[in-house]
Amino acid sequence: MIRLIIFLHIWLSFLVCQSWAGDHLKISGNTNFGASYSKQRNLYDNNTGLVNDSQIYLRAQNIINSDYKFGVIVKGEYVVRSDRANLDPTLDKAFLFAKAREIGNFEIGNVEAVNQKLKVGGFSVARGAGGVNGKYLENISLANQGGFILLAQSPIGHGGGTKSALSSSGNFNDYSHLSIKDNSFDGLEDASKLSYISNRMDGFKVGISYTPNVQDQGVTNSGYYNYENNLAIRDIFSFGVNYFKYFDNLSVELSASSEVGNVDNNLYSGQARQDLFAYDTGLVLSYFGFDLGFSYGSWGKSLRTESDYDLCKNCSDPYYFTSGISYEIGPLSASVTALNSNYYDNKFRSLSFDFDYKVTKHLMTYIEVTKFESTSNNYGVSSINSIFNNHGYVAMVGTLITF
Repeated sequence: MIRLIIFLHIWLSFLVCQSWAGDHLKISGNTNFGASYSKQRNLYDNNTGLVNDSQIYLRAQNIINSDYKFGVIVKGEYVVRSDRANLDPTLDKAFLFAKAREIGNFEIGNVEAVNQKLKVGGFSVARGAGGVNGKYLENISLANQGGFILLAQSPIGHGGGTKSALSSSGNFNDYSHLSIKDNSFDGLEDASKLSYISNRMDGFKVGISYTPNVQDQGVTNSGYYNYENNLAIRDIFSFGVNYFKYFDNLSVELSASSEVGNVDNNLYSGQARQDLFAYDTGLVLSYFGFDLGFSYGSWGKSLRTESDYDLCKNCSDPYYFTSGISYEIGPLSASVTALNSNYYDNKFRSLSFDFDYKVTKHLMTYIEVTKFESTSNNYGVSSINSIFNNHGYVAMVGTLITF
């Protein structure tokens, strides 16, 4: 917190020294109030719960002219749940930005990389509580064997690797804090970095990010997982390309993204890991209120150890696939989204049905029902081995307020 105060003091003092004609200070955010009901094979009792998650953005910027502006953005968030697995008020993002009409956008600080910002896919069309984006994950229990890919994310956006029933900090579902507007797990995706995103030219937008050290969280929160001596990745480059084009009443959006990095096995106390290389491709088509999206992502051999490989020597490299369709008419929207992932035959599947209704511009109510299944490659899918696999569904209703 002291580092944050110093950070803001220096930067805001600099802004004060500038001409304040045309300067802006903006506060925005969202608050979600929701209730959930889940029924799962691994849990003897059906679970109900209440949740409030909020995100607040503070943006201070200096507009030099119509072609150039710069400033600072900080984002705070908190989660309060009825099971007391809360996320205390914390700083999630803090970065400086500069935007030039002729050049593009520059960012430096704790913020997600360009491969996350420019990617699209089946998850992009989700309505309601976000579908397979992950809000329902706060309410599930994983199979007791192996790790799983739960989001359509690269290893960094996924928190540095797969998620399992148990981790060094406890049960996965006790710390799976995900807001409706989030697409990743908190922590490593906001490591200190320098990014550039071009302006859109002839439909194309490109970007590149450089992260010196994934464990350098700067002034932000690193999440509830302890990454010390667990994950040492340096010199991470993230790339993204996005193409958007209108064809009469049809719009097409394409994306391709990748991230590469070097694992420093000298600082890692466990087995040697493979270097980082992952990629993602996506497509979204829009026509008269309908949106149709797909994406495919591969982790390759990223961060793999020999013990991972020994789990399934004949398996394909880890991957995920998303698909989704949505329709919007007036204030009413509905979507169906799906995620299928495979990590050395540790399989995770989710199918989400979402409905929302915009009461006003800043008030939305929603209903979501998500069916999921996690199966471990150590045990077949059968009633005898049900303790090692899980399936069920999560139903959620709520209200999202934006300001």
